[in-house]
Amino acid sequence: MSTRPIADRPTPRPRPGAVRMRRALVLAGCGMLGVGLTACESTEQESAKIGRESEAAARAAAKPAAKPHAATHTHRKGSVSP
Repeated sequence: MSTRPIADRPTPRPRPGAVRMRRALVLAGCGMLGVGLTACESTEQESAKIGRESEAAARAAAKPAAKPHAATHTHRKGSVSP
C-alpha cells in the first residue's frame, strides 16, 4: 500500500470572484464594527454629559429662589425741589 504525502496533492484554488467577494465582506464587516464602536463611545460621552446637566439642574432647583428686593427709593407726591 502506497501513501502519498498530503503536500504532494494539488490544493484547489478558489475562484478569483470568490476571493474578491470574501475580501469585500471582510472589509464591510470591519467598517460596520468600527461604526458600532464609535457609536458606543459617543453614547457614553452623551450619557456623561446628560448626567452632569441633570446634576447641575438638581443643584439649581435645590437652591432657594432669590427674593425681589424692595424698592429703596420712595417717591413723594407733590414734593417739588426748590
